[in-house]
Order: sequence, then C-alpha cells, then structure tokens
Amino acid sequence: MQAFHQLVVLAEALVGEADAHDAATSLWLALHGRVSIRCAMPWFPMSDDTTYVRDQVDALTHWQARTGR
Repeated sequence: MQAFHQLVVLAEALVGEADAHDAATSLWLALHGRVSIRCAMPWFPMSDDTTYVRDQVDALTHWQARTGR
C-alpha cells in the first residue's frame, strides 16, 4: 500500500486533496488492469507502456474538468 499512498500524494498535487483518493484509485485500477490483460492475453494489441502511462496521467490531469469538482 506504500506505492498506492505515493500515488495519492502525486494525485493530490494534480487534482487537489478532495479528489486525490478517487483519482489515484482510477489510475491504480487502470494500470493493474493493463498488467492483468497483458498476462492473460499477451497477444492482445496494446500501445507501448510509455504512451499508455502518458495517456493515463493526462486523463488524471483533466480529472477536475471531467468531474466538475
């Protein structure tokens, strides 16, 4: 859980304290889902890791605009 806590701290810097846990949870689940799919279906076409992480962080930085908070 130390890694998740660090992610919450980083999310707080991007979206503010009130939304940090929700935003970090969203990113945490997205990253773990990618790993699960890669393990279960290695043939499934995916973008490269750098692009995927960049896109997820970009989505996180736009969290407030999407949630209206």
